[in-house]
Amino acid sequence: MGAVCHNELGGLYSNSLACVVPSLAYEIGPLVTIEAFARKTPVIAHDLGGLSELVGESGGGLVYRTSDELSDALQRIASSPELRTELGEKGYQAFTRCWSKEVHLEMYFELLRQTAIRKFGHLPWEAEADR
Repeated sequence: MGAVCHNELGGLYSNSLACVVPSLAYEIGPLVTIEAFARKTPVIAHDLGGLSELVGESGGGLVYRTSDELSDALQRIASSPELRTELGEKGYQAFTRCWSKEVHLEMYFELLRQTAIRKFGHLPWEAEADR
């Protein structure tokens, strides 16, 4: 397919049985995994580095070490719509807990709150609202 426009990715993820992430390097958490989870698409990842932890902790996919294990993982998901749905739902739940826009905004505003308290000893915007 070559390069795909970002607007087209959602449909590709959603209509896929799984997203295979065959990384050969120690990736911490590739965006492709989170994008798949956001669309309830399970991930089949090479068991290497943080990627396997991401999949394992979320429950949103399967990991493999050998080409035979990859083939088995693909077959398991292809032959079981229930398994695909279960893994996809677990990945999506992890996405909403850890990487959604709402979670990031909560963390950002908490950082602002803590920084303001450290700098001013209080929240300046609350003092202004009391006036």
